[in-house]
Amino acid sequence: MRPVSPDLLAELTRPAVIPAVAVCLGPLGVESPRWDWRQLAAEPGPAGPHDAVELRGGVLLRARLTADGAIATQRLSDPLTAPVGAWTTWTVLQPAGSADPTGPLLLTSRSDQGRARLFWVEAAGRTIRWQETADGLTWSPAGTVASFAAPARVVGLAGDDRAGADLLIIGLDGGGADPDDGLWACAWTGGGWGAPVAEGVMRAGLSGLAAGAQGSGLLVLLADRGPAGEARLVLQTVGPGPAWGTPRSLRQAAPESGRIFGGLQVRPPTTAFPRYLYGFVERSEAAARPFLAVTPVADWLTEVVPLADAAPVGERVIRWSGPGEVWLRLSARRVWLSQAGLPLELSRRVWALASHLPRQRAERLDLWLDDRDGALTAERVPLGAQVSLGLGYHLPGGTVIVWQPPWWVVEREPVMGRPGRVLRLRCTGPWGWLERYRAADTVQVPGLTAGEWLQRCWWRVCGQVVSGRLHPALDRVIPDLAVLPGEDWAGLARRLCQAAGVTLRFATRSDLPDGLGLAAVEAGVVDLQAGPVAAFGAAGQPRLRRARWRRQGGRATHVVVWGAAGLADAADWESLRALGRRIAQTTIDRQVSGTAVQERAAREVLSLAPPAGWVEVLPHPGLEVGDSVAITDSLAGLSQAPFLIEAITVRYERWGPLRFVQRLDLRRPVVTGEEG
Repeated sequence: MRPVSPDLLAELTRPAVIPAVAVCLGPLGVESPRWDWRQLAAEPGPAGPHDAVELRGGVLLRARLTADGAIATQRLSDPLTAPVGAWTTWTVLQPAGSADPTGPLLLTSRSDQGRARLFWVEAAGRTIRWQETADGLTWSPAGTVASFAAPARVVGLAGDDRAGADLLIIGLDGGGADPDDGLWACAWTGGGWGAPVAEGVMRAGLSGLAAGAQGSGLLVLLADRGPAGEARLVLQTVGPGPAWGTPRSLRQAAPESGRIFGGLQVRPPTTAFPRYLYGFVERSEAAARPFLAVTPVADWLTEVVPLADAAPVGERVIRWSGPGEVWLRLSARRVWLSQAGLPLELSRRVWALASHLPRQRAERLDLWLDDRDGALTAERVPLGAQVSLGLGYHLPGGTVIVWQPPWWVVEREPVMGRPGRVLRLRCTGPWGWLERYRAADTVQVPGLTAGEWLQRCWWRVCGQVVSGRLHPALDRVIPDLAVLPGEDWAGLARRLCQAAGVTLRFATRSDLPDGLGLAAVEAGVVDLQAGPVAAFGAAGQPRLRRARWRRQGGRATHVVVWGAAGLADAADWESLRALGRRIAQTTIDRQVSGTAVQERAAREVLSLAPPAGWVEVLPHPGLEVGDSVAITDSLAGLSQAPFLIEAITVRYERWGPLRFVQRLDLRRPVVTGEEG
């Protein structure tokens, strides 16, 4: 149950109450930012090597290579107010012939020191040069970082000074004929660049390199070819020294696919955006398709977002530090902007609402909003926007609300009629989104526990990743689990929970003023056999408005689960006595190991019987699906044992005979102990 204040609990026992409904809408996406790109500027000509960084005070600095080997820079003090002409005005920093026109170009910045560094490769492709600026207007004389002998060529440069790493990563490719092929790192010593230090891994077909500040070092993303010729995206870490870490594969493409990766970008989490951001271009003989990917864990690159009209050499995506949620997409010739609007307070516009939350199934929320002024346009209330819903009451000491699980808009429908123009929003919750998300490729990670797999399901709708154990029943390792293309993540989450005998549920953090943001969404697993958290019906308790109950046998009265530890079973003794016969069900799951875990799985199968009744009460905003409640009204005759909440339905109307009502679909916990 969600935390509820004593004053609010006392209000539930009063004969007359004043309901309070809070609704806020934020233009925030699920899993990743809700990018809505619009083009700001475009120039004719091919897109070549290019980079961009943000300086102190929100200044944007860009650099690009031209076809004749010149380097040009651009400085904009405010990207949001810059005129179109400013995006197409460049200043030549290095003349023609200074740089390899096809070679890498890198900009790094460190805002606390108010400086940026520019790196490029001379025309011969073996000497790395650099310059420094404090404001993007005046630059230091060019210096040399390092030089390499033939046949090696510098094909990649990467670095990020935001965390003070002061490291430069260099990628060499001599066509497979040079033992120096691979990665090298140079560290800034205060007076100059130190000697390059090799990773010690010979890499073939190096086609991309990027790095992002992480701690006191760098997280490096590289594209190369593996021993069998497969195209790979690989992660590596570099610490002070420089000291190299252990590489690990992030994504692969079979040799026969003809694909190759390039145009890389990596951005580790920050306080403002606590997610890893990856960018890469997947090239084939037919096309080059750029992608962006967002993930809470560095190695979990399972979902990607394709970009339309993107540069085939890759782009730089920057989350600008100005007000609001502002993102910039920049290539050498074009610029896009994605700017989210501010959160909307919609509480005063709510005419009515109806929500339905079943256990571990797709949720549904319908909101009817007053739009007589026509202010709720598609731009202000877009599809995919996050909705926070708070339920509570107006108390003598003030209004108290409790945030309900999160919602996202999936359908909008303007309706004309009485009392005027109304906007109906259809929303879905975390389980609804997990049913919509389907794996694009096979996902198979050996050695993960059931709890780690469950987190791989829920992080798509949740800002929370738990480092410790979730539940003892989820500690088992599942060696052969694979998510196949087209399989939805909700189905996997349900199977994992059923095998462990637990329920996964989502919530909104109660300490947030508007309940919005990915970090506001929390997830957790609960054991359904806990004691009651609320009671209805008796004196001093919230009263029942209506109730309906029926007794019926379950789909099965005896369940046997065959797993890695042999068999385990559970019986519904109450149904066995009532029906007088054994209705057997056998489940085979070799991934379930341990007698205790198999018994929990058997009990969970028994619990899948449909709800046998419901009660209508004054809405209790703290109740959650999976909670246990007691029905103590003597007329109902249901006080023998507590009930589990299988679904919660809430209806609210600003005017009407039943302004505020909550329906709880209930079932009895299955008694599975020894008979007698």
